[in-house]
Amino acid sequence: MIIHIDFDCFFVSAERTRNKALCGVPAVSANRNDAAIFGSNALKTSSKAQESLGAFSGACYYNKFGDGSWRDYFLEGKSVRGVVVAASYEARKYNIKTGTTLSEALKLCPELRILPTDMPFYMSLSRKTAEFLEARIPILEQYSIDEFFGSLDGFINEDETLRYLRNLQAEINKEFALPASIGASVNKSLAKLAAKSAKPFGVCVVKNSEIKDFIEDKPIRALAGIGRQMGAYLERYGVKTLGDVTRAPSLLDSFGKTGRDLLKELNGKAASQIAHKTARKQMGISRVFDPILDRQEALRRFLILCGHLAYHITMSKREPRAFTFSVGYRNSPSEHITIRSDRLFSEKTLCNLAKEAFGAIDKNPNDPINFLAISGGDFNDKPTSFNMLSWQDDYKNRAINEALSKTRAKYGYSVITYSKQTRP
Repeated sequence: MIIHIDFDCFFVSAERTRNKALCGVPAVSANRNDAAIFGSNALKTSSKAQESLGAFSGACYYNKFGDGSWRDYFLEGKSVRGVVVAASYEARKYNIKTGTTLSEALKLCPELRILPTDMPFYMSLSRKTAEFLEARIPILEQYSIDEFFGSLDGFINEDETLRYLRNLQAEINKEFALPASIGASVNKSLAKLAAKSAKPFGVCVVKNSEIKDFIEDKPIRALAGIGRQMGAYLERYGVKTLGDVTRAPSLLDSFGKTGRDLLKELNGKAASQIAHKTARKQMGISRVFDPILDRQEALRRFLILCGHLAYHITMSKREPRAFTFSVGYRNSPSEHITIRSDRLFSEKTLCNLAKEAFGAIDKNPNDPINFLAISGGDFNDKPTSFNMLSWQDDYKNRAINEALSKTRAKYGYSVITYSKQTRP
């Protein structure tokens, strides 16, 4: 069988391993997902590159706190700036969830404990749990910082799966004081759905003969493979549960191979492969901030994001060939563009692409901008410049880029900034 291990509200649970006073009280892990890196306080923010954990990005940002107080980070004047990344189950009783702003969360629960995210700590704990699980599960795949898939085929008999997983759950909790929900079934999709139904801190095993009854009343969006577009399409035809989906194969067929494969998974007729390593397909950075109308300031912020992303891509020794740029507005729909590049990667190359992209996608010049995002993907890990007219400049810029990244890694990201990234 395939198993899915999902740590419950991992960031908050991780904080509880080193502060027992947080146990049993409403608590959230939060990020200041705004303009902090664009202003003078950027120097207080440490930027580190860590090795990749499965599909989870090794690039992270976190704030250094001299006195452990969250207020220095989240308070700006009299305003609380920040967004909830993970909420404890005690906090969820107040309707606080991922994406809730901190100001709203504090209105819903004034006694809420706020924990600034500490990504290096969470990643270190994730590595330790991975090593622990690798010694107990023959084939293990890290899906994200707090999720794992594993295969028990040829290792544990199906009838012994429930007992084995309950013992594994108890071992994890004893070793790390981390609650985990575990699901098992015939493929990844159903195992993930089983783990979700077992939350919090439960175990659910769905055998092949039990799949039909298990999925019958589950809402269609409970399945990871049904996204917004497919979900809306199915709902227009009155399909509300996964049981309904299995009785409407023609609707899924309109989505081609994706829809047909999903139907096979729901019926338990599709197997899943477990990969020991999951290659990272994309690296990105984004920021939400108060709306600004000044386009020069928006472009400056775009270039700052370029610098941070370029640093992490360089430290990760990746070579992206495609870049996606996004701009969000206060009133208008977001605009996006993907640009492919045959140039050797460097911060200068990325900044030039960002300028080109910003000019192309900013189609609402009178609408204030409140969101910027940049990502790089389609990695080719053999660094080569395919542009014969610029290869000499590319290799020169690459050498400068690597020297710059090493200096930032040693002394801090903000030790060097370009004039285009600073306020005039």
